[in-house]
Amino acid sequence: MSVVTVSYKFDEIVGAVNAVLPHASKDDVTPVITGIRFTADGSIVATDRYTVGAYTFKRCDVVAEPDDGFDGFTLGKAGALWLSKLKPITLALGKYSTQFYTVRFAVDVLMVKVDIVQNGFGGDSQEGDFVDSGVVEASSTFPLVGGNYPPVMHLMPDDARLAAELGIGSTPISLKTDFLVRIDKATKALSERGNGTAKFRFLSTDNPAKPGPVFVTVGDNFRALIQPNLLLSR
Repeated sequence: MSVVTVSYKFDEIVGAVNAVLPHASKDDVTPVITGIRFTADGSIVATDRYTVGAYTFKRCDVVAEPDDGFDGFTLGKAGALWLSKLKPITLALGKYSTQFYTVRFAVDVLMVKVDIVQNGFGGDSQEGDFVDSGVVEASSTFPLVGGNYPPVMHLMPDDARLAAELGIGSTPISLKTDFLVRIDKATKALSERGNGTAKFRFLSTDNPAKPGPVFVTVGDNFRALIQPNLLLSR
C-alpha cells in the first residue's frame, strides 16, 4: 500500500477525539480497542465492548490510490492521547484561530505520521477548504495497531431504525456512573463548537422485559451506545 494521507480540521478533530476516547478500552489484552479507529468514510470510533462512542466529521479529505483498498486505520493509545492534548497553536505573530490548521495523517503499512499543518490564508480555507501552506507546526509518528477492529459502527441505528426502536417500557434500568462520565466528557469536549447538550434515547428490543442499549447524541456528529443494567425486583 502506498502512503495514504487523511486530513481533518484542527478544531474539529481535537474535540472529536476528546469526546470519543473515553469509550476506548483500558484492557491491554486487546490492544486493537485501546485506541481510536479512523474509518475511510470520515468517522472515528472507540469501544470497550460495553459502550461505543463515534464522531462523524463534517469534512475529511482522503488521498489514496484507487487500488490501495484503504478502509481506515487504528491509532493506538499513545497517538490518541497525543491528539487529545493538543492545544490552540500560538505563532510569532500572535494567536490565530484553530480553524486555519489541519491535522494531516500520513498512513503507511505499519506507521502513521501526524502533522499539524498551517493552512494558507487564500481561497475558502476558513469555510472548509484545505489549503496546505506546507508549514508544519508540530509532528509526531506512531505505530499503527494491527488486528481487526470490531465492526461496532454497524450497531449505530440509522434514522429509520431509530424511529422504529425508540421507546422504554416499565422495566427499571440503571447506567453506570463511569458511562455517564464519558458522556459528560463528550459534552465538554464539543461545547466550544456549540454542541454541548446530550440527548438520551432508549432503544427497544423484541423482549419487552429487556430494554436495548441507550443511544446518546451530542449535537449532529457525536453518537454513543451504552449498555444499561437491569434493576432486579425485590
